[in-house]
Amino acid sequence: MKGNRTLSRLNLLNIVLVFSASCLLLAVMPAVAQEQPSSSVPSNKEDVAREVLANEIMQYLRAEYLGERVGHLSSEELRESASYYPHYPRHITDSTGGSVTIYKPINRLIVFSATYGDVIRIVNAKERVVGVSSAITKDEFYFPVLSKVPSIGSLWEPDLEAIIALEPDVILTCEKFPAPEKVDDLLPENIKVIRMVFTDPVTLEEELNKLGYLLDKEEEAGEFIKFYRGHMETIEGRLEVFSEARKPKVYFEYSKEYDAASEGSVHHHLCFLAGGNNIAADLLGAYPKVDAEWLLAQDPAIIVKWAPRDTLQIKRDELKERTGLADVTAVKEEKVYAIAYEITTRPACFVGVLYMAKWFYPELFEDIDPKTIYKEYQARFLDLDIDLDVVYPSE
Repeated sequence: MKGNRTLSRLNLLNIVLVFSASCLLLAVMPAVAQEQPSSSVPSNKEDVAREVLANEIMQYLRAEYLGERVGHLSSEELRESASYYPHYPRHITDSTGGSVTIYKPINRLIVFSATYGDVIRIVNAKERVVGVSSAITKDEFYFPVLSKVPSIGSLWEPDLEAIIALEPDVILTCEKFPAPEKVDDLLPENIKVIRMVFTDPVTLEEELNKLGYLLDKEEEAGEFIKFYRGHMETIEGRLEVFSEARKPKVYFEYSKEYDAASEGSVHHHLCFLAGGNNIAADLLGAYPKVDAEWLLAQDPAIIVKWAPRDTLQIKRDELKERTGLADVTAVKEEKVYAIAYEITTRPACFVGVLYMAKWFYPELFEDIDPKTIYKEYQARFLDLDIDLDVVYPSE
């Protein structure tokens, strides 16, 4: 009994020492919280680290010595976290609104889907990846390195046993898949799940900033953001002279036949940023179902069809030949295009915006070559030297 009391006092002493090292942040915590919203990357990382560590210490003391039922780190976890101070802990709010706190460097990552394979390469952290989804292992052409990493199943059917066996620090995946009840709720507490999008140009910069902050790769994230922002500002600057009335009417079709893209979809954002007037913007649901009669009545000047890269010509030609569409202006004037996943719902979405801007305003963007820009992006940020057709027609 005496030995247990001695051990308890030693644990308490260690915690108090750690607490003292945190500079008693309790006095300034409210000011820090007001200065830096939880949804953004902190401007002063040391303040955040101090605040989080002080809070965790208080949670521990309340639970261990006041008997309160509150979640807390163990004394061993607190000591480990304190050993990384002031660089850690780090805290963000992910794209679901969930609170994510990282107490030490992230050295083992699992990534679901090709989108996350791209962002990990963008921030130059692929050597930390210990597991990937089957979508990556099956695509050796686009992922020559990551495709050789062990598979952990798919977004829809994750292999929980394989995930746990790989002992990741963090799992990076999208907002909805895999469903939390298939992964998050079944994992040990030391494995964090971070859910982000990386497909929407509206939020892409903020999310990459957060990822760079969590992985200590802020410089790499910043390099991509500068590249991305430069091209987006070029598009925005050239479109400033166009009023809403002068924008071409565009029908953007998603995966299935007559799946339009409304204002609630990523594809609407791409169309809007490219200067298009999306005829389905006001319809209900992200991808509302329409028909040939509706499309003929709307009479878009341009049609853009989303398709996997190996079916671009097939999907574009199929759309052009549908019954009832022969008199649509876009079909009559041969302004029907197909665009691939790689440059729409991926970090390279800015390339998709460049292609569409050129289709919508060919004279205004005559000097822009999206294919060359895409190859530069691949070489600089994905370490790839491949020739990939991501639109049809390609010229």
